[in-house]
Amino acid sequence: MGESTTDTMVSVIVPVYNVSMYLADCLESIKNQRHHNLEVILIDDGSTDDSGTICDTYASQDNRFRVIHQENAGLSAARNAGTAIASAPWLIYIDSDDIVSENYISDLLAAAISNNADSASCRFMLVNEKDHCLVPEQTKQSLMVVPPETAVCELLSEKKASTSAWGKLAKTPLWLRNPFPEGRKFEDMPVTWKVLASSRKVAIIDSRLYGYRKRNDSISQNKSASLQSIEDYHQSIAQINDEIPKKMPGREILHALHFRSCLEYCRLLAMSDHVNSQSDNETDKLHVIVSDAKHYLRRFACSALMDMHSPILQRVRIAIIACLPGLAPKLCR
Repeated sequence: MGESTTDTMVSVIVPVYNVSMYLADCLESIKNQRHHNLEVILIDDGSTDDSGTICDTYASQDNRFRVIHQENAGLSAARNAGTAIASAPWLIYIDSDDIVSENYISDLLAAAISNNADSASCRFMLVNEKDHCLVPEQTKQSLMVVPPETAVCELLSEKKASTSAWGKLAKTPLWLRNPFPEGRKFEDMPVTWKVLASSRKVAIIDSRLYGYRKRNDSISQNKSASLQSIEDYHQSIAQINDEIPKKMPGREILHALHFRSCLEYCRLLAMSDHVNSQSDNETDKLHVIVSDAKHYLRRFACSALMDMHSPILQRVRIAIIACLPGLAPKLCR
């Protein structure tokens, strides 16, 4: 007899750090999931606002919620801490300032189990700082079940999946075998492709079930950036370029990898324009990274343009910035 969707428990890992303004909206959207058999693990990562108290309140009101309070160690460490104590066979991540559709978990779980897939992914929509809930799309949901190579292509091409850890459900051992790199930002990129690549099959739902909150104070939206953020970003891009071709050397994968990397380097160039170097040493480090980004764009832009699964607008942006890198801050705002 096959696995029952209704009876299957899912661990939900929510790393929490100073998001008191948005946290209740996030936790309400989890509490109201149509799939009720949940283990919700809230990792309070040393919050200095009311976030920890809000977590405790939800845990006292709903026995599916539990809270771990720890010293601040960063997003990756918080996710890894939650994953390490998860007891359910399936696991999903939700960022604490985001919101999800009421059928977020149920649809992903049903898609995975009914198709004997080890992981499932959905699309996302942007929500603003004032949105409190995510209204489900009324369009008919389409689903495709694909081998891992195709899933990684979809992820890299940024069409039906993103490189973020959220928006993806997978069997817990897949996440345990691929922990997030601690102590650095832009940690999702080197991990999520491995989870899909390690799956026998991946179910991809072409529906926006996850609400990514676009905050003015986020790393990607902030007008200033630190050299450390740029270095972390560069390291993540370099890591996928080292690892993916070794595991998946196909031409289609390489075009998708070059598209993704070129796009990320365009964004990195835009971010680098807002770094205020504090010393000659920092200026030299930034110069090396910017030079690497420009060199990569010149070398692989043509290959990136051959990724026909990726959005045409993004490919045009890559082509322009590869020729005129000084336009990155204007084209990647």
